Amino acid sequence: MTSLGLALLYVIFLLLCLLNSKATVHGKNLSGPDRCKIGCLLDDYYPLCGTDNKTYTNDCFLYLENNCENPSSTKIHKAYDGVCTYGQQGCEIPCNGLGYTVTPICGNNGKTYDNDCELSGRNKCDGTKIEKAYDGECKLSHPESPFL
Repeated sequence: MTSLGLALLYVIFLLLCLLNSKATVHGKNLSGPDRCKIGCLLDDYYPLCGTDNKTYTNDCFLYLENNCENPSSTKIHKAYDGVCTYGQQGCEIPCNGLGYTVTPICGNNGKTYDNDCELSGRNKCDGTKIEKAYDGECKLSHPESPFL
């Protein structure tokens, strides 16, 4: 066989290997040893802000952070879609632990929050300035209105 023929076979072999590896990326067992070889694509730009206040390119990169880069017991969750924009402290609402009590309050946006802590945390995470309107669940003053 000529050197041109061998080179052509080698190129075909490399292409087949490349195609085979791409075809199996989505078929990998994410709980197995290959869970960190899933090949996140930078082209799929759907940014999200994690509870660590870090912007991730897409869900795949958040998965890698939790399971490969920093596999600690504290998991990072999606705080909201889009680039992180507020503060350096992150958006995890710290009032969901032991001793969590539900004492509903109504925000001036018409939404009921479990307590003052949740409202404060939502404002921090979402960059809003919603204030407490009154204690208790929100009541519709105009139930026929489609805007409430």
